[in-house]
This record gives sequence, C-alpha cells and structure tokens, in this order.
Amino acid sequence: MSHLMGSSTGGQAWENYEAGRRRISIDHALALCAHVGLTLDWIYRGNIQSLSTELGERIQVQLRMEADETKRRAVRSA
Repeated sequence: MSHLMGSSTGGQAWENYEAGRRRISIDHALALCAHVGLTLDWIYRGNIQSLSTELGERIQVQLRMEADETKRRAVRSA
C-alpha cells in the first residue's frame, strides 16, 4: 500500500494511517484512488456505497473475515 500511494517513508506512513495515529494525506488518498479504485468518500468517511459493486463486496468479505477472526481470538483467550 505504501508503494501504491507513493510514500517515501518505507511503510511508516501507512503504519501510522492503519494504527489511527494520523489521517491519510490527501496526496496519498488520491494516489490510492487512482491505483486501486477507492474513493475519497470511502477513505475519509467509510461510505462503502461510493465504491464499485465488486470492490465494495470484496471489502465486505474481508471485513467479515477479520470480525470472525477477532471473535475466535476472544473465545480462545476467555
């Protein structure tokens, strides 16, 4: 992702974005829109309806898989 958004920080910028320490810069967001097909509405507001149907469905599948994994981890640690 760092490469796709044109970051020169070797991944540090993306790590900050993912961890919520920083909001993605407009330049990086626009690069992701151009390279991956995301929209600014998705990046900044989480509006999945702004994405293409195919990309929105793929993201929803991934989010469900991550939620299921989180539940499994919670059950194992309980």
